[in-house]
This record gives sequence, structure tokens and C-alpha cells, in this order.
Amino acid sequence: ALVSFAGSFSYEAARAVSGASAKVLMALVAALLLLRDGQRFRLHPLIKQYLQGKADEASQRAAAMHHVNYYFKILRKHNETNTLRELPTIFAQDEANLRVAFEVGMRYEMWDVLAGGVSGWRRYYELREQFGPARPLLEKASNQGLENLRASFISNLAYVNYRYGHAREAKRLAKEAYKLCEYYPNEDAELSSLVTLVSATLYLGPFSEALRYAELDVLNHEVNTPLWANAIGNLGCVQQECGDYDNALKNFSLSHAFFEKSGASSKIAWFNTNLGFLCFYKSDTLSARLWLEQGIAYQQNFWLARQKLYLSMVALAEGSIEEAQELC
Repeated sequence: ALVSFAGSFSYEAARAVSGASAKVLMALVAALLLLRDGQRFRLHPLIKQYLQGKADEASQRAAAMHHVNYYFKILRKHNETNTLRELPTIFAQDEANLRVAFEVGMRYEMWDVLAGGVSGWRRYYELREQFGPARPLLEKASNQGLENLRASFISNLAYVNYRYGHAREAKRLAKEAYKLCEYYPNEDAELSSLVTLVSATLYLGPFSEALRYAELDVLNHEVNTPLWANAIGNLGCVQQECGDYDNALKNFSLSHAFFEKSGASSKIAWFNTNLGFLCFYKSDTLSARLWLEQGIAYQQNFWLARQKLYLSMVALAEGSIEEAQELC
């Protein structure tokens, strides 16, 4: 069963896929059949090749399916508990295993297992800023998957296309996934499609259509939940683009207050940035400074440069040229 792993693997993964105990694994290490790789294990390539040649097809298939189930069960759990940001740490050395698990899952048509964890799988690559391996596999799954599960793959492919800068294709795919959800209810795919539709339409226009999608996204979430707070923030972004600054400010404030209670630093920094810019745009430099300085204190790299740029604009408006130069 250990031949199913690509590269190194943890003890927990080995136990789940093969049923081997720590004692058995250490015995294999002592016999030089298994190599230690820090806190992980690895099969020597020649031994792996030999074992693959000896195993019958049924045994290989069973082991491979255990491998897929192990990784996608974890991905699904973190998607359901909204703890996806932990995945790059949990799977810091498992990119090859996650990629192989998806490939093997398609080979053995484990569409329900893949669909259950595909959002977490895509999010893992997003957090690693490494969409390269994800896109072709999502395209393949979108074309081959069961009709009632295809929305899961298409909605994630739509998001990846948007992140690649292909807004028009992203919008087309998101609409296709959203339409499939009418026939085969899939809450995760429906909500994912709406988020992409909001972003892509905001980029392509018209803003009125983006506003309609954003309002629909808010209505689809239970109030005072993380997804609701995120949707309210997205609605604020669309309202800001539409020139509805008062409602944008109100919704940014609602989202910020929610995430501040939960301690979600990246989300708080996002809304600090938006609130700071909006207050500056409304000529309220005092509030803008407070929001931006609070955001900078969170030291979230994704937002830090933008926060400092906006704060430099505030400093210039206040006549603090030296501060503006230092921030730039």
C-alpha cells in the first residue's frame, strides 16, 4: 500500500492508507526497505518499482483508493470547518501526494470523493500561489465528472481562471456551474460560483449586474457567519465601484466588526484597507489614518504595500511630505 505515495509521507498517512503500525514501519526502516526523511518516510525508488511489479491490479487499486480517500477526507473536513488556511502547513510536504490523489481519483472515477474535497484542494494551491498543477486537472474533471457533480469542478475552475486573469472565461464557467446547481443542488458550488460571478462581472461590467450577484450572495448566507461577513464585504466592494460610498462604508464596517471578534487577521487587514481608502476618498483623513494604521499593525504581507501607499496619500493630504516619502 505504501507504493501509492508520491515522494515522502507522514506516519499518520501511512497508518491510514496501509494500516501499518509504528512498530511495523520502524521494522521496515531497520530492514532498509523504508527510508527516514526527517519526521517522514520514503520508499527507495527501486524498492517501490519492485513492489509495484509484484502487486496485483486489485491490490494496487485498493491501496490507491485508500490514498485518495485519506487526503480528500482531510480536505473536505477543513472546507466544512472553514479552516482551509491551515492546509499549506498541514500538507507542507504533500503537494505531490495531493496532485497524485486527484489524478488517481479521476482514473478510478471516485467523483463523489473528489467533489467533496475539491474546494479545499483548489484552496491549497491558491494559498501556495501555485495554480499551475490545479488548472489542467480541474479542466479534465469538469469534462469527465458525473453530471450531478460537475458543478463542484466547474465552479473551482472558474475561480482559477479568474485568478489567472481570464475574467470572461471565468464568468462563462461560473454561470455554467450556477445553472447546474438549479438541477443538482450543490450549496458549495453555488456559493463559489456567485463569488466568481461577482468578481468577474465587477471587472468586466456592467456594475449593475455585479451588484445583483453580490446581493444574491449575501442572501444565500446565514447572518453573522464567516461566509455572510465575507459576502457583505464583497457587496461593499461592488457598492464602492458603483459610487454608493455610504452603503459600502456601512458594509465594510459590518464585515470588519465580525472578523475582529473572530480574530481573523487577514480579513481584518482587508477591511482596514478598504475602510481606510474609502474614508480618504470621502476626505475624512483622520478616520482613514486610523483604519490604515490599524491594518498595518496586523503585518499581513498581501495588504501591507497597499496600506502604506494609501497612508502615504493621507500623509500628503495632511501636508506630511516626509512621512509620505518614508512610507513610499
